[in-house]
Formats: sequence, structure tokens, C-alpha cells
Amino acid sequence: MTTAVTLRLRRAGWARTVSMVGSARDGLVALGVLVVGACAAPAEDPKFVLADVPATPATLTVEVGTGTKDFVALADGDPIDLTYGPQGGFHIWTAIRVRNAVASGVQVNLRAKLDDGSLVGPASRTAASLEIQQDGSGTAAGLRSFVENASDLRGKRVTLSVDVIAADQRHGAAERRVTVR
Repeated sequence: MTTAVTLRLRRAGWARTVSMVGSARDGLVALGVLVVGACAAPAEDPKFVLADVPATPATLTVEVGTGTKDFVALADGDPIDLTYGPQGGFHIWTAIRVRNAVASGVQVNLRAKLDDGSLVGPASRTAASLEIQQDGSGTAAGLRSFVENASDLRGKRVTLSVDVIAADQRHGAAERRVTVR
């Protein structure tokens, strides 16, 4: 006996129609394969999945700065440049300084947002190794806060926001308001 089966599979972000013709047994096997495939989660870029911030009081003192190789302190309102990256997008070079730092690596959540709280680009996460300085603080530079529609941001104030989460679950956060050149 020949059976025709048409399925419409829907998932967030995509839909697909699949048609099969064959025996009832072939149809059941194919249906099983499709159902298993439809249940698989799409691969997410871990760079855009923020690290969980523990629900405990912050114990790390964090400062947001800029710099590609070294931490450069920023004051509120300081001008900052957008950088055109090698993959065709824009970003703001971001750096962190962590007081009472740990020598181990940290996870850093990065966000750039306007005064109304809307993001100017995708929030992201990166792993960073803190370089321990003579004063005991740890710094990491060369982090990227991603930006979309760069031409719309020139002259506007943007808040650079970071969460720093250490391997031992100690954490802290900071923000710095800058003006895009």
C-alpha cells in the first residue's frame, strides 16, 4: 500500500513543508526522522548568549573603559570612536578594570544602549583573562561592544554596560556613558 504524507513543520524562525510518498512503513520511519530533527534546538552562537549573573550581592568593583591592548579610563561624556571591524560591522572598543580581582578568567557580558534603554547592537558575552596590575586590579582590553546603524549614532550618548562574572561566581557590574564621534 502506498501512502502520501505532507507535513508542515514550524519552529521559531523557520517553517518547512515536507512531502513523502511510499509505503506506510516507510512513511512512519521518515516521520520519526523528521520529528526528531524538528525537536533539535538550533545552534546558537555562544557569543550572543549572555552569561548568568548570580543572584548574590556584587563583590567585584568594576570600571568600564576603552582600549585595544590596555585599559584606558573613561569619564562620563567622553568622546569615543566607532571601529569598523573585519567582518563588516561596527563596534566600540571596550575594556574593564576589576578591583579585588581574581587571577582566573572571567565571563564578560557587554551591552551598548541609548538613554531609552534600547540596545544599539546585539548584547554579547566573551571570556577574558584579567591581567593583574601592580595596584592589584585586573584589566582586560580589546573587548567589543557591537553596534548596528553606526551612522545614526554619531553625536549621540551611548551607555556601555558590563557584567563581570568570575569562575568562583563573584561578580560585579558597571556602566559608562560616552558620546559617539
